[in-house]
Amino acid sequence: MSVKALFLDRDGTLMVDVGYPRDPDQVELLPGVVDALTACRQAGYRLSIISNQSGVGRGYFDAATVEAVHRRLVDRLAAHGVLIDDAQYCLHAPEDHCACRKPSALMIERSARQLGADLTQSFMIGDKPSDVEAGRRAGCHTILLRPQPAAPRAAAGTDPEPAALNPSKRGPTSVVSDAAVSDALNSDAAIAHGVASDWAQMTRMILATDPPARCR
Repeated sequence: MSVKALFLDRDGTLMVDVGYPRDPDQVELLPGVVDALTACRQAGYRLSIISNQSGVGRGYFDAATVEAVHRRLVDRLAAHGVLIDDAQYCLHAPEDHCACRKPSALMIERSARQLGADLTQSFMIGDKPSDVEAGRRAGCHTILLRPQPAAPRAAAGTDPEPAALNPSKRGPTSVVSDAAVSDALNSDAAIAHGVASDWAQMTRMILATDPPARCR
């Protein structure tokens, strides 16, 4: 029997997005997360966190800080009986032009190998267009969670996304804004399989009897 997985963005999807979290005490689960992940685990889904944490590459904090926040999140979920099976983090800044930062599919693909997951039976879930694009590139289903209000980012300003939405037109080091990625993903040629306003709606979509259409 094939393994299916939920690949989950972290900030703004599992926990409140405070903007570059530095303190484990900033971890606050979003409403509905526990019930949703419990239901999905009972339905046979493995759970994996897929997160860009460019605060390290930008020099705001170190990798130990990311680990401490991650550990607090995992512990909070475990206290409710929700176990995380894997986690993949990109610590690079956008200008590093790394291979792993979303919307690259690399972290999803690594986690899928670790879990033995069938990407065609799995979902990438996140609150940003780059999450959707990463899932599409990996070949899994995608659901966009409407963003929660976030605290202002640090002085560095906007958080550009390395896009390459169309590899034939963009080089591997292309960098575009979230707005540009969003425009591309909202076109007829590139959309999420579903958009959910909250975790309850998203759970119904995941557990629906008829699976969503395959990725194009």
